[in-house]
Amino acid sequence: AVTDLPLPTSANPQAVSAYRVGLQALQDASWGVALLSFRRAAELDPGLASAHLRLAQIGVDTGLPTTEVRASFQRAVQLRAQLSPRDQQLLEVLEPLIAYDPPDVGAHDRRLAAARERYPGDAEFLVMTLLSPSLAPDAMLALADKALAMDPRSADALQMRARALGLLDRAAEAEQSIERCLAVSPASNDCLRERAFMFAERGECSRAEGDLRRWMAVNPSTDEPYLALATMLVTQGRPRETVGAVLEQR
Repeated sequence: AVTDLPLPTSANPQAVSAYRVGLQALQDASWGVALLSFRRAAELDPGLASAHLRLAQIGVDTGLPTTEVRASFQRAVQLRAQLSPRDQQLLEVLEPLIAYDPPDVGAHDRRLAAARERYPGDAEFLVMTLLSPSLAPDAMLALADKALAMDPRSADALQMRARALGLLDRAAEAEQSIERCLAVSPASNDCLRERAFMFAERGECSRAEGDLRRWMAVNPSTDEPYLALATMLVTQGRPRETVGAVLEQR
């Protein structure tokens, strides 16, 4: 599991503590929390290569401005001698997505496959493969099960398993998987989102609203739950002031 990886060393123990919180947030699929934690670690110790590496990684997945993502990546490159061989491999995997213009997804996928071959017991590289938009649902399900065999508490793997099952019209199993995710990681952004959209698709708007508001509470720094909730309130014909209040809160 990503939380089993060795922690970096730093003269500032608070930086290492913030980095540890970020790894746990990755495990929990709470990307907003991870972003804030790795940013904090880099502020406390600007020479902490691992924090800059993780900021670049998170930036790609959360849509941070390209300039900010590239700055974090370049700092990680400058400090790469401090990275473990495994994290140097992660740096290479991310390079085609960040340093190439335009990004080269094919090169990224090939490097990710090489990382999986070199570190076959590393759940994170497998989960990164799971996030590829080109995966067919049956392949996604097989990979998710493989990732969960390595790391049964991986919230991202549980979420993607639920998504695959939903795409395969196995709704009851999909809901069981997402409930399992929220049992092991109650604050998981991704799993709250997945369940909220499940409820919305079934017309269970009050349950969807509850999950969206919970998501806003655990991760107030991202736009998505506010926009999703505002959109849902509009489709329900709720008063303009109710919709506006959600956006004003953001």
